[in-house]
Amino acid sequence: MGDALANSDGTVSDRQLDYYEARARGGAALIIVGSVAVAYPGGAFSADQTALHTDEHIAGIAELALRVQRHGARLALQLTHGGPQSLYAIETGNPLLMPAPPTYKGPDRISRTLSPQEQYAMSAPFQQPTSRVDIHIATEEELFLAIEAFAAAAERAKRAGVDGVEIHGGHGYLLDSFRSPSTNTRDDEWGGTRDKRDRLLLETIRSVRSRVGAHYPMWCRFNSVEHHREPHETIEDALYLATNLIEAGVDALHVSAYSDPSIATGITDAHTPHKPGALLAAAAAVRAHIKEAVPIITVGNLDDELAENALATGAADFVAMGRRLLADPELPNKLRDGIPDQVRPCIYQYRCIGNIFLNTHVACIANPLTAREGEASPELSTSLSTQNPERILIIGAGPAGLDAAWRLASRGHFVTVQDAATRLGGRLALAALADEHLSKMLNYLIGQVRRSNVELRLGRPASAPDLEGFDRVVLATGADWSRPDIPGSENGNVLTLDDLTPWASGELRLPDGPVVILGGGKAGLTLARMARSRRHEVTVIEETQVFAIELGLPGRFRWIADLEASGVTLLSEHRATSINQGSVTALETDGAVVEIQCATAISAIPITPRNDLLEMLFDSGATVEVIGDARALDRLEGAFRDAESLSNRL
Repeated sequence: MGDALANSDGTVSDRQLDYYEARARGGAALIIVGSVAVAYPGGAFSADQTALHTDEHIAGIAELALRVQRHGARLALQLTHGGPQSLYAIETGNPLLMPAPPTYKGPDRISRTLSPQEQYAMSAPFQQPTSRVDIHIATEEELFLAIEAFAAAAERAKRAGVDGVEIHGGHGYLLDSFRSPSTNTRDDEWGGTRDKRDRLLLETIRSVRSRVGAHYPMWCRFNSVEHHREPHETIEDALYLATNLIEAGVDALHVSAYSDPSIATGITDAHTPHKPGALLAAAAAVRAHIKEAVPIITVGNLDDELAENALATGAADFVAMGRRLLADPELPNKLRDGIPDQVRPCIYQYRCIGNIFLNTHVACIANPLTAREGEASPELSTSLSTQNPERILIIGAGPAGLDAAWRLASRGHFVTVQDAATRLGGRLALAALADEHLSKMLNYLIGQVRRSNVELRLGRPASAPDLEGFDRVVLATGADWSRPDIPGSENGNVLTLDDLTPWASGELRLPDGPVVILGGGKAGLTLARMARSRRHEVTVIEETQVFAIELGLPGRFRWIADLEASGVTLLSEHRATSINQGSVTALETDGAVVEIQCATAISAIPITPRNDLLEMLFDSGATVEVIGDARALDRLEGAFRDAESLSNRL
């Protein structure tokens, strides 16, 4: 997966060295640097995409190879030409290389899910003084130049000490744009039949093989199928291509998929799937077709069981992971050591790829150190013991408090967690009932706390005597999600998040009839999905124009599309003004009044940080820290970031 961490000239940055070395240190056998541009800027996505189009880029790549290889891992580069997706070509005024004129796809279907700030960030390549959209239909001469660019980049990789190269022949980039009958409507020697559409990719493979020699590892990533396009690449096309790729000289086949990116669920149906193991059947089909000719690499939302089964059944020989290694670079080591319960889970909120959409670098909600590895200790930030252990009281057992607790205890501090509730997790425990990924995160945090000798005081509201004897007190009490300040909010048919745990766990039924949820953040959408699954008619009201702003873009697209497909009504830019016994009154931005029928209204709006204990804490004389939503409404991302920052500082 691309990282957008390179320097602004495409050379390898110090941040990239740290980023990839952390994953090599974590036990990955092979590190593949995603999306390395063979043509820069004309075939690149952004200025900070890694490039290898000139010899000036070799030194940085060579240093990266050494940093990875010294941990026993091997390094490969995924060589890519963006073709129709080369946004940096637009930004720099270079031609956008395409197989044929693009076709109109209809009205924009995803901008309504973006905030104005996100729309601006996504449009940045079109707004520079140098920006120019120059759609250019590739000539035969230009195609041979592109083939040469791949071969030259592969040769540079070999000279730099890189252990192998992957030719990216999928995902709508240049080579794949010629493969797809949806985008390649040519009728010359580069289109019109399946063989002619495949020609550019196969010629590239042959040229690279000729340049790097018979024994240098080289393989291809390609689509097994295209979704949401007509006409489209089919699995039959992929099997046909697989045979020809082997004849052209590849050493392995990396089986992926693609989709129309303008479709809300496109990306999460394809190469970054939301469904676990979504691409395994395609990998197995290719394996059955080619027998044992070359190894198969499978990829796409693979948990430990799915990955092990793919290897055990022979459906694949290698398992590729992206998102899970962002969440925990030490995943391979932990699996090898037999401690899978200590792997920090990916929660599939798509901050990683969502950031790339917004023209910034990769990041991870679950792991705040992603792309910041150099800011911590050489290992994980929890691996070094403090020289000055403290007695620390954390008030609040939600995600911020739990994450800080085990991290601080791992550094050698003596940690106590206190919470008025009798269970761990805070409101994450409620969300975990409806979201399996958040459930895994909650179980991980609880497990880490219990393994770290943290003292727990549950069912005990904090009072002044509880603070005695502590050097430092951390306030992690989250946010106040109380009733909105509108008429009728105290009615008996109005519930808050704190009222819903018995319902979410199945111990209590809501009254029959429609449910209206006030607040369209991730919490509100999670409740909507839960209520809809229990056959309630559901409407979600959101004051802003964007639902689930805290989710990375592909994840947000997915959630909204799935909810609407299930029958949930989503009303953006609607402000609830009153709640009645049988309805909610809302105001649209144009002043129109809307009456929405409901049997139950649920408030899912975080009102303000809950820090009413601060005065008592300051009076105690202890050093006071405030983290998570108690500091600022920044949800899980802020909770984990604050917890890591605090533990790294202490």
